[in-house]
Amino acid sequence: MGIAHLIGHGFESILNLNRTKNQLSPSHIRFIGTRNLDPGEIEYIEKHQIPVLTPLMVRNNLENAIEQLSFDSVDGVYIHIDQDVIDPPLSGASLCQEPGGLFPEELFAMLNHITNHTNVYAISFGNYRPDIDEGNKTLHIINTCLQMLGVVK
Repeated sequence: MGIAHLIGHGFESILNLNRTKNQLSPSHIRFIGTRNLDPGEIEYIEKHQIPVLTPLMVRNNLENAIEQLSFDSVDGVYIHIDQDVIDPPLSGASLCQEPGGLFPEELFAMLNHITNHTNVYAISFGNYRPDIDEGNKTLHIINTCLQMLGVVK
């Protein structure tokens, strides 16, 4: 997990780049659209009781999934979206083609809720491969997310 470094786990050479040692608290992490985790990730998530919303949880009860996103203890968020969170036929421009992902509309609904309930300080997109983005489907999803944040028109 790339987030491991933000919570203080990983290669010392990378951890030492953060001179202030401000680490992200696991209690402030939310995973949305997660599937296919490795055993170490599952163990850490369970140990720290990090909320995980699978695509099926979002799809079957969007309102309940949204209610699980609490922003009471923070004044803003950083959002990271790996492109493999979207179901491959609807995006498919990532190295990890894991079936059963979120529909773009579900991602947009979650992002809309987040932006309406807290400040978004930063957003990043990972695992995007423009060279395999047929019809710029994934680029359109990224652009829509950025439009929702008012970053682009």
